[in-house]
Amino acid sequence: MTPTKQQLAAIHAHDQHVVCLAPAGSGKTFVLTGRAMYLIDSGIDPSEVLCLTFTRRAASEMKKRIADRMGDRSEDLDRMWIGTVHSIALRIVELYGPLLGYQDTGISIIQPEDVETLMTECAVDAGLAKWAKKGLKKSLRWRSGLSAKKASEYLEAEYGRKDKSAWSASQQHELDKLVNRFHNRCRDMHALTFGLILRECDRLLNEHPHVLAELQARFRHVLVDECQDSSSVEFSLYERLSSGCHTFLVGDLRQSVYSFRDARPDMLNAWIEDKNAAVYDLENCFRCGDNIVEAANLLISRNEGDPGAPMVGQTGRPGTVTELPGNTDRIVDAIKELNSAFYSYAEIAIIGRRHATLGHIQTKLFDAGIPYQRVASKDSRQKTPAFRLIGACMRLAVNPHDEMAAVLIRDEIGIERSQWAELKAYATRTGDGIGNAMFAAYHESEMLRLVLDARNKRMSGSVFALRCMECLMKRHGSDAHQAFNAWSDLEPRPGASIGELMRAQALTDNEKGEDIRQKDAVTLITAHAAKGLEWPVVFIPCFNEGEYPVKGAVRSGDIEEERRIAYVAITRAREQLFIHYETEDSQRQRMEGQGFEFPVKPTSRFLSELNGYVELESVA
Repeated sequence: MTPTKQQLAAIHAHDQHVVCLAPAGSGKTFVLTGRAMYLIDSGIDPSEVLCLTFTRRAASEMKKRIADRMGDRSEDLDRMWIGTVHSIALRIVELYGPLLGYQDTGISIIQPEDVETLMTECAVDAGLAKWAKKGLKKSLRWRSGLSAKKASEYLEAEYGRKDKSAWSASQQHELDKLVNRFHNRCRDMHALTFGLILRECDRLLNEHPHVLAELQARFRHVLVDECQDSSSVEFSLYERLSSGCHTFLVGDLRQSVYSFRDARPDMLNAWIEDKNAAVYDLENCFRCGDNIVEAANLLISRNEGDPGAPMVGQTGRPGTVTELPGNTDRIVDAIKELNSAFYSYAEIAIIGRRHATLGHIQTKLFDAGIPYQRVASKDSRQKTPAFRLIGACMRLAVNPHDEMAAVLIRDEIGIERSQWAELKAYATRTGDGIGNAMFAAYHESEMLRLVLDARNKRMSGSVFALRCMECLMKRHGSDAHQAFNAWSDLEPRPGASIGELMRAQALTDNEKGEDIRQKDAVTLITAHAAKGLEWPVVFIPCFNEGEYPVKGAVRSGDIEEERRIAYVAITRAREQLFIHYETEDSQRQRMEGQGFEFPVKPTSRFLSELNGYVELESVA
């Protein structure tokens, strides 16, 4: 790709603080990579460059492009810090872990399922909940008007520094104690949850100023990708790590769609003002045909506060924007025509607002014999006991204090509860960790011997997963084989260690589209997960009120974010964009025979906004 004058100006900027506004298809990864290479070619040591990305896929792509540019200087890439904010924060915590009381041999990441179990245990220990038996069933009863859901939401609010006014003062007092107990249990196990990673990194920098000073002295340049999706916690981390150095933030407020993940797009404008940052606008779009660019510009122009200029199409292609009214069979028929005429299935995506809509269309594709891949829904292979068991073995191999992993293995190999109590007491007395106590007492167990062998020989993650599969085949059969395949698909690089493979799984976020696989199949994906991706042909299904925008956004008045979500979906299309919506007749046909009336959903207000400015080609 030949860089444009705009891109070169941003890459070569000498300002201390730079914000690069990069709309869809403007080549932001090219600019980020070019900036990193420009710094290194200018004499900056690679170890002094920190690159923070929003997804693992983006970090991997950036590493690949820099490696291609470096050629035989690959050792320089190894000295750069490139990764997601969470992976870099985890790296910092592991590097200085003993200062916070963590062992230096490894920290494991507790899985979401285990977080819920551990939170329940802590609530019972704290007297906030108790088990009640009714017949043969046990149920958890909370006091003070609390529930497992409220406790989980409070924990997320704590991580995201959200407003807690939804909880009464007395509930906040009780939940603060619960959260502290939960975090202390995690620390006792030398383990972190996904949400706790940034919190512990923040605690490290607060409690040990010399660590912050070392990191600030180390990094002379901090580069941040997709900054509009950063939370206040993440912006705080950028601020602290970059004190006194040069920053280069790339983002696009038009694509900020992660408010439910605590994204604070308003902080980008505040950053520009506070830092007196130089702003470079990459307005050229090298992805979408001109009509698609025009449709996207016209839609997003209804939003306020965007500092960027409208996109300018640079592909030389006209692009088509086509209305597709009727039921969802219209989408299936159109895909068949496209496939028979020109496009492979892999070149087609269906970008939905809700998983339920994608599930409905998935059934239609299956019935029609059209191959598809569903992205941003958890891989079914990862839901099996065999997958969790392999993960537990990895965690215990890295961290013998991980009690949640030890419990899974305990139940698999049949350790009695009375024996378990003795093991825990022994582990507490010696401080060696529950894993070491199990290794000593049950050395005849094939699974525990395998875990111990992995620790001593430092075998690769894929080899260890294979041996775990062989061990589990006796009880779990084909599920063990599928679990091994799922772990293999997560391998971040050939020969990755057990710890690297374990972290690749723990830090993967399917809602960001990180589980996409290359095969000749139509991609079904949410608009949130589709960010950063593109296809020649895109279908947006059910462009009706209740989907674009969803009901919750209408109630809360957050229409601007819904418009940004629609903008993201539109700008994934390179050549052809199909906007499908259900007509009144098609909705009534679908509802027939269900026994009660459903309100008919009118076409999306966003379609009306587009029709007010640009004439869409309509297919009867």
